[in-house]
Amino acid sequence: MKQKDLMSIILEGENERVVAEIFKEAFLIERYESGIKRAVKELTDYQLPVPKISETAGGIEVEIFGTPQKTPQKISEKPDNKYSLSERILNILVEDSSLSQQEIAEKLGISFNTVKEYLNKLKKEGRIQRVGSRRNGHWKVKP
Repeated sequence: MKQKDLMSIILEGENERVVAEIFKEAFLIERYESGIKRAVKELTDYQLPVPKISETAGGIEVEIFGTPQKTPQKISEKPDNKYSLSERILNILVEDSSLSQQEIAEKLGISFNTVKEYLNKLKKEGRIQRVGSRRNGHWKVKP
């Protein structure tokens, strides 16, 4: 059975019993419910993409996709935080240009997505450039 076929069976209400019967026979569920359909509905209600459902050797795999954070986290402006977040990221990159986005996030105590957003902004502004690969590259901070 292909993923497309499985998704069409799952998303069509009348075929849900067929999937439930397969799950029950395989001892993957205890009783018939509409859990998959409800889960897909919940995800789409929150404007998240429909999950990818695929067969694996042990059954099925459900991959749920999130959306990137659109707004930066609020950073407390304590006296020791006299620089903007962009400036703080630039300062960290001047100190160590080989840091990963995750390492920058850990140093600043913010999320990976916020760092990614700010780095993209700095790249668009022409203030930084990534040289080399993600794994072995480094950041070049422009004056």
